[in-house]
Amino acid sequence: MDIVPPETTLSPIFPIPTDKSIVKEGTNDITFNQLTGKKIHGFHIEKILGEGGFGIVYKCHATTKKGYVVNAAFKAEVNTSHNTPSVGLLFECKVLQKLEESKNNVNFVTLYGCGSRKNFTFMIMTLLGPNLYDICCYLPGEKFEFSTWIRVSYQMLQAIKSLHNIGYIHNDLKPSNFTIGDKEDESGCIIIYLIDFGLSRLYGTKESPKPPIFKGEKKGLEYIGTITHCSPNAHKRVELGRRDDMFGWMFLMMDFYNELPWRRCETDEQIEDCKLNCIYETYSKYLPKSCSSIIKHILSLSIYEEPKYEQLFDKLKKIMKEYKIKMDDHYQWELLPIEAKKILNIRTEVRKIKKCKEKGVKSSVKNLSKKGRSDRNSIRKSHSKKKDGKVCLGNKNTKRSDKGSTLRKPLLGVNDKGLPDDKFINSSNKGGTLALSKLNTINTVVNSVVNNISNLMGYKGNKKAKTHLTIDNMQQKVLTEEFYRVENQNIEDRIEKNVKTFEAKTKNAAEKMNTNDGSPQNNQC
Repeated sequence: MDIVPPETTLSPIFPIPTDKSIVKEGTNDITFNQLTGKKIHGFHIEKILGEGGFGIVYKCHATTKKGYVVNAAFKAEVNTSHNTPSVGLLFECKVLQKLEESKNNVNFVTLYGCGSRKNFTFMIMTLLGPNLYDICCYLPGEKFEFSTWIRVSYQMLQAIKSLHNIGYIHNDLKPSNFTIGDKEDESGCIIIYLIDFGLSRLYGTKESPKPPIFKGEKKGLEYIGTITHCSPNAHKRVELGRRDDMFGWMFLMMDFYNELPWRRCETDEQIEDCKLNCIYETYSKYLPKSCSSIIKHILSLSIYEEPKYEQLFDKLKKIMKEYKIKMDDHYQWELLPIEAKKILNIRTEVRKIKKCKEKGVKSSVKNLSKKGRSDRNSIRKSHSKKKDGKVCLGNKNTKRSDKGSTLRKPLLGVNDKGLPDDKFINSSNKGGTLALSKLNTINTVVNSVVNNISNLMGYKGNKKAKTHLTIDNMQQKVLTEEFYRVENQNIEDRIEKNVKTFEAKTKNAAEKMNTNDGSPQNNQC
């Protein structure tokens, strides 16, 4: 396919770069992994935050004429063999633009700009904090306590619904693709952001199906996404829809609450076999009994059926009300020891929250945040590469694995309903924050030792399969033209608007969820 890119690049907040300014950048002879210290598209590239086989994320900043400094993330990927933008970046930019137009983008970053140079394509977006995978590596049992778990599940579903509302499915939902906000933003630590739309695609309908396009015959193991968290249908070369993202959401809930049914499988083939043979009775062992209706609903969805999001939200809010959990309670990562926060690059100051005035209602943090899962054999290989004491993204596809039975172990402090036991909650409060600090410190050391042993034993990591998934020439041409279309907007106006709206939308999102008392509007779910 021959697509000749225009000379200009898309930039929602910066003027069109001139030929002279592009030459001045000195990017003709450098690749996507050699950008540190360069100034591209008006942004100064500072350092590498994370890297993979085909792309790198840098920290960057730009200064407006009014002197306002914008910190951002600069994602660069190698161009295709035809010297055109990578398909993944085309979809990422398209999705973020659609989300911004929808005004329903609380759980998503802002796209500052994007463009292409001789050897690489890039996009510039909101700077975020650590992902949930990395955070879990520093938690007792490598899982969230109940209060954090239920609210993280709620926000993940909120992000998925917003994405579906603009016509797209994600296709790669996993812990490392959900992050919290940057430490410089006080309210950012309570918002969960969904990232990485490189595998996102428009979903089909009965009237307009959108079957995947593959190159060549299927040979051996094949799937779309990440094998540990992708839908069972992603292994079958069939059309994927909203139900498959819902499978991904359910697997994330299992992973953060307990573990995945195939966690101890040692090969991708074993994972696929286990996943394709799982039924309701299997899944129900890995989530609280109160989530049984959620599992049944997801398993009942057909390819083009719209999930009943509001019923799912109502179910989660009902559970939160039962356990007196508020959306603005502290999240578990906010109470980590300062040492762990510094490594994860999380804000060290603890956020102030309004005290509950209702009699008999205790803080959910005091009740639940000290609770770690009993999972001594847990091995969550952190994909973080720590440089100079800071966490950087590494191989996002690393899979937790260890030998042993795939049966779930009993969880300490969980009653027969699969929810936190009140007796355990009361007893676990003894020791307060000091006990939590010691637990997390010990857990960090143990995880480090176990991970080193695991690496020596050579356990197989989880990688994205080469599924040969592609798009047709016409669709790629349209996406490329949109990518290169110039949208001239003044940088000062855009940044000022973002500054004013970001904190407002974060605050409004928390207030909106807290104004509801948790009573379900529909009990059918």
